[in-house]
Amino acid sequence: MRLRPRTRSVPVRVLVRTDINWAQMTVAAFGKQTDQDRPLLFIKFAEANGVFDVWDSWSQTDYFAFREALANVSKQNFSSLPGTSVSVGLDQFASWWADPQDEWIVPVDDDDFFKPTLAQRLSRITSKTDVVAWPEVHYVCPAGESGGPAGPPEFRRPGNKVLWTNNWAVRKSFLVRSFAETTARKVLTDHSFATKQIARVLGDEEVAEADPWYAADLTAPAVQWVDEPMSLTVKHPASLYFLGLILQTDDPVAELRRRGFGAAARIPDDLSWMAPWLRQVEALLRQANPSYESGQ
Repeated sequence: MRLRPRTRSVPVRVLVRTDINWAQMTVAAFGKQTDQDRPLLFIKFAEANGVFDVWDSWSQTDYFAFREALANVSKQNFSSLPGTSVSVGLDQFASWWADPQDEWIVPVDDDDFFKPTLAQRLSRITSKTDVVAWPEVHYVCPAGESGGPAGPPEFRRPGNKVLWTNNWAVRKSFLVRSFAETTARKVLTDHSFATKQIARVLGDEEVAEADPWYAADLTAPAVQWVDEPMSLTVKHPASLYFLGLILQTDDPVAELRRRGFGAAARIPDDLSWMAPWLRQVEALLRQANPSYESGQ
């Protein structure tokens, strides 16, 4: 008789990394943030390089109002996930760390989205698995070639076996036995740090500090890669990552205008669950810049 690997029901917690109050945020307050759980280098870079001026040149919606509206769409998605609890921020981290209750922790940013069957999928994972990951999918609006009109939105799948912002879950018990509390906190708030630290713990000692995180290969017996994408990352124009990229171009505003933000995407079958959320995001983008009503 062949014995099946043992599974055990473990609670699932969606952990929204930061609790930024976008509704009350201002440019001055944004630059003064000191919370180490936030991307402070990005924040200082944005402040020093006029990111809000670039945004205002493109958008009719205030930057912070747009981020609040977008976060509310993601919040609706998180709260609709069956079999999960949702935590925002890490203010109660010390007491949570001391609690012996095991959980699946699914870290996420406040502008990401999950498939409704997330908890159901995690319930089928065996007790020998400490980390679960799935294919990363990015919704992007590429610029037109050679200055031409923007192309339609695309769904890109990087393929790297690394931890992005929302394509993984980790057992709390693994974190507790593998890391000090302060290190575990950074693992949950910084996906690039998490990739390299978890890879080292699970036996990939060749991952050097100077190596780029995306060059790692997170494969180990304690890591299970599932085939179906369970999340979506929207590379929207208000993300600090995207704005940081275009600020390095000769004309950031022109670079923004070359992209078809707000055009209706053709959603692949395996991402059909994302349709109601993505249509809301597209509507927010068209409100921000009505000239993109047709995606031209």
